[in-house]
Amino acid sequence: MPVIELTLQQVLGTMLLSGKKMRLSTKSFLNCSFFNPLPSRWEPIIEKFGFEFELLSNENPKQSLIFSMDENFEILNINLSEQMVRGFFIIILIQFILVGDILFNDNNMEDRL
Repeated sequence: MPVIELTLQQVLGTMLLSGKKMRLSTKSFLNCSFFNPLPSRWEPIIEKFGFEFELLSNENPKQSLIFSMDENFEILNINLSEQMVRGFFIIILIQFILVGDILFNDNNMEDRL
């Protein structure tokens, strides 16, 4: 079962080349949710927000990178709940246990040495 859902919507991009100058820009919307097993529903971590990303380059090795929020989204809402933190901690702990089990209890370990 998935635990995290990351959604990237309406990715619009443009690229302009003129001589040795380049402009690459994109505009998109992003939101992120996690599955809370207690109420059995998806809950937002990052609520939907829009952003713009722009990379400018000219004949010099100088480049500039601009990241800005869409004007329709004045606030970036990030939600942290006790259940989410506990869930992520359990997932990370399980991964460490599984990796440790593979590393230290592999019967074929001697064959590889």
